[in-house]
Amino acid sequence: VIMAEGYEAFISCNRSSRGRGPYSGVATFCRVTSAFASQEVALPVAAEEGFAGLQGSAKDNEVIGDFVLDMPMDEEDLGEITREELLRVDNEGRCIITDHGHFVLFNIYGPSIGEDDEERIRFKLLFYKILQKRWEFLLALGKRVFVVGDLNIAPSSIDRCDASPGFEKQMFREWLRSMLREHGGPFFDAFRSKHPERYCGSFFLLA
Repeated sequence: VIMAEGYEAFISCNRSSRGRGPYSGVATFCRVTSAFASQEVALPVAAEEGFAGLQGSAKDNEVIGDFVLDMPMDEEDLGEITREELLRVDNEGRCIITDHGHFVLFNIYGPSIGEDDEERIRFKLLFYKILQKRWEFLLALGKRVFVVGDLNIAPSSIDRCDASPGFEKQMFREWLRSMLREHGGPFFDAFRSKHPERYCGSFFLLA
């Protein structure tokens, strides 16, 4: 489904021939008309496919381009991030960004990985480190940032039905928790702010 009456669709599809095949993609549907208003009610003022600034018209945006190419990572195993790596991250159709003026919305489908798949582990680490840089950039500009979708990370044991010992020490869970306000980060979990003790784990084998 790419068209729905009364909505404008913003879609990113997988262009990559690598990874697990062209299964990934995200779509954000923004209401154009409403029974309660005669004007457009939810269309963004800007939209971007991916988040590295290399898809479509974004690759010609000097502001985005300068920002993207100046993103040194702390992890020694990542080394220098090349333009090809950035494009590879964006080619899997895992992010749509829409700027609605009062806030910027990131619609994300995070990579899933196997425990022994070193290439995909590195890919997932690269994915979230680039994403974090983009969030920090927008927050520094005074933007409100909303993140929705499937991060493919269960942050704590209450979020998963079969959490094993040491579950919360996995690096991606530690990273996600570091993004939350209760751990010193800039974001808060909208669901957990209302239901801090409620078990609501969705079982994903690789989450």
